[in-house]
Amino acid sequence: MHAVQISAVIIQWPNACACCCRTPDTTVTVTSTREKGKKVVHVQSKSWKIPYCDDCLKHIEAAKNLSNFSAKPPVHGTGGIIGCGFMLALVPCCLCFLGDWYVLLGIGSGLVLLVGTIVFAIVTYPQCKNRYELQLREVETQRGRLETTLERLVSNDCVLHDQLAVDYDGWKGTVHTFLFSSEKFARLFRLANPGKCLQDGQIHH
Repeated sequence: MHAVQISAVIIQWPNACACCCRTPDTTVTVTSTREKGKKVVHVQSKSWKIPYCDDCLKHIEAAKNLSNFSAKPPVHGTGGIIGCGFMLALVPCCLCFLGDWYVLLGIGSGLVLLVGTIVFAIVTYPQCKNRYELQLREVETQRGRLETTLERLVSNDCVLHDQLAVDYDGWKGTVHTFLFSSEKFARLFRLANPGKCLQDGQIHH
């Protein structure tokens, strides 16, 4: 990222989207907060409205939705049935600790529940399989829509797909530090604030 420090009370923002540098039509507020004092804590916050275009904000949202969506595959119902059945089969086994004939009762009841679970899983497997395949197709369809949306919104000039391209790294006096993902936007920012920028460079997180 490109770090730019600027000493100014009034900061001018270029008429360009912070991500793709096309004409902006909206803004996003970035904020930095700091605390001072030990006994009495004073909280200070400063924020700035960063220009963006609507398409870039939409592709950021689409990229995040795609990432979160991919982490939630459907679950096969048969696995859930077997898992619950095994857990239930263990419950009667607790009778074994009572001794004598409770041992046979506990083991017998557990085996009955276990066999019943296996039979139920076999009987319901076709239905669970069809439901799983249907959910999987729905997942793939929705993922495909998100991928298509993302491809449509992202341009070759976009620097990031899933996060904002500007971060506010705080201030000291009148000196503010901004982190820009786009080198082009950082250059436009310096041009919009002649004589105010102290330094710039690249940092790595």
